[in-house]
Amino acid sequence: MVGIITGLTAALDHSGAAPTQAELASLGPEAAYDKGVEAFKAEEYQTAVVFFEHAHKLDPSETILFNIARAYQELAM
Repeated sequence: MVGIITGLTAALDHSGAAPTQAELASLGPEAAYDKGVEAFKAEEYQTAVVFFEHAHKLDPSETILFNIARAYQELAM
């Protein structure tokens, strides 16, 4: 378990730039979700998590939770 957490922490420290609070505030749930999908496809998983979590905060859904989990799973690999 500690190895997984250590690996995840290392992956989080080396990912792409996260969006600013101002950028997130300007996005509705669909736009945030779409940006999360784009980031995921670009293998920018930490950025995808930020966008997916913002989308989920605005409009909770199981689909978004699944995508958050998938992005974290990719970070741990």
